[in-house]
Amino acid sequence: MDREFQCKDCGSDEVWTTKQQKWWYEITNGDFETSAIRCRPCRKKRNQSKAEQKAHMEAMAKKKPHPNEAFFKKSFIKKE
Repeated sequence: MDREFQCKDCGSDEVWTTKQQKWWYEITNGDFETSAIRCRPCRKKRNQSKAEQKAHMEAMAKKKPHPNEAFFKKSFIKKE
């Protein structure tokens, strides 16, 4: 049966249809205890943000390290 929910991000009232639930539980083997919490536009925006973060981190990993990087990673706290 269809389940109503409120989007966690934008607060809009949405419906998680039986077709969507069937796909989630049977095709993706989603956990039976879960339920939808975000509307499609908010999910799309969140996934886009994650993809941008991942691309940024991959670009940073390929970037040549700063010549003084070791200095900045050095701990200045005296150990007793």
